[in-house]
Amino acid sequence: MNCFTEQFYRSITDWSFMSARAVVPSLIRLLRPKSVVDVGCGTGIWLAEFLREGVEDVLGVEGPWISEAMLSIPPERIYRHDLTVPLVLSRRFDLVLCMGVAELPPRQAAVLLIATLVKLGAVVLFSAVGLEQNGSDQIKEGQCQSWDRLFAEHGYQPHRGFTARFSGDRDVALRYSRHMVFYAHSAATDGFDLDMRFLDGPPERVKLERIAPVIMTCARDVDLTRQFIDSYIQRIGCALPSPLLSVDLTSSVQLPGRYIALLQRLSPTSVAIHPRTDAVTEVESINDAAYSALSSGLSEIGDRDYLLFLEDDVVFSSQFLTFLSDLSLEKDAGLYTFYQPFSGYGSAVIKTSHFFGTQALLLPKRGVEEILADRRESYRWTSLTYDLRWSRSLALCGFKFYGSLKSYVQHIGSASRYGSASHRSETFVE
Repeated sequence: MNCFTEQFYRSITDWSFMSARAVVPSLIRLLRPKSVVDVGCGTGIWLAEFLREGVEDVLGVEGPWISEAMLSIPPERIYRHDLTVPLVLSRRFDLVLCMGVAELPPRQAAVLLIATLVKLGAVVLFSAVGLEQNGSDQIKEGQCQSWDRLFAEHGYQPHRGFTARFSGDRDVALRYSRHMVFYAHSAATDGFDLDMRFLDGPPERVKLERIAPVIMTCARDVDLTRQFIDSYIQRIGCALPSPLLSVDLTSSVQLPGRYIALLQRLSPTSVAIHPRTDAVTEVESINDAAYSALSSGLSEIGDRDYLLFLEDDVVFSSQFLTFLSDLSLEKDAGLYTFYQPFSGYGSAVIKTSHFFGTQALLLPKRGVEEILADRRESYRWTSLTYDLRWSRSLALCGFKFYGSLKSYVQHIGSASRYGSASHRSETFVE
């Protein structure tokens, strides 16, 4: 008897839609697939999200019992097939989905299912519970290692870090957040770790010599620049590699001589000039300057691990260098801020919606790469400044944001780079 009734599909629609809406953007940012197949796609809810996000080459595989009236995707995107018999398609896909279908077939069908999935692509996102080992013919909860063994027979290894990205996410159904696993052939992950942004394990100790400082500066207020440079040289410059300077000409096309003399005191390894971006607002030109500063920093970072992004309207705590020397960074950190605006965030883990301010950020190289990869798409956030755009780009990839509980830099001056009110910190450590 067919258990995939219209009532069954309707019962899973809401939580499947919410889960797909939450997970698919991260999948796209992680893998950038150009083609996706969903084996056991149901009404096509997951594929509909890929289509909405701009991935046009999608195919759903579902049994003949699904009615066209229930589909979330065009009917020509559906290949009707009963998965209890072998499936043969004449192509492969960048990403293969199998989201929960394996909870339903009998045990003997599991071997056939896995053989089908690995023929379709080198990377499979699989969501299922374990194979029961007590003699039952059904696939039941527990012992997920059984799936690992079946995939291993084809040279596919599990990568469970992605699941951690959605732990506790109320928009993602438990059957996904607890059981999503990437299975990938070693050839598909050569030089690319599917768990890279979601690794468990101890924090990494930050080494000062592995840091590339990048200073974003402008001649809007030369006195502020002098205070910054005095503090930088006295407090931290002696222990860090020479910085890269990114000079933004948005507000000041002409650079005063004393401003240039101040920059020379930093003995920069290189200087990048960002001219005012034509045909955009001043705010958007400043946004562009910040991205350009990251891009210049990435080109100079070489084999170092971190980029220390600094704005020239701060002074440093006498304890900044000591704190930085003792810092260990979590594996899933997209950024670490040494700046606590106003009364602070109140937590070492910062919510995406709460984060703002890039006065002093430590960014792992992989975080910088993701921000820059999303640079063009970030313009969809037209009302957001670059700090908020960076945080949202990183969040889509599953990165988290961490920060010191005290502020080890202090914002100086009466206004921010955008001309808004000062962000002076009440938690600054002198």
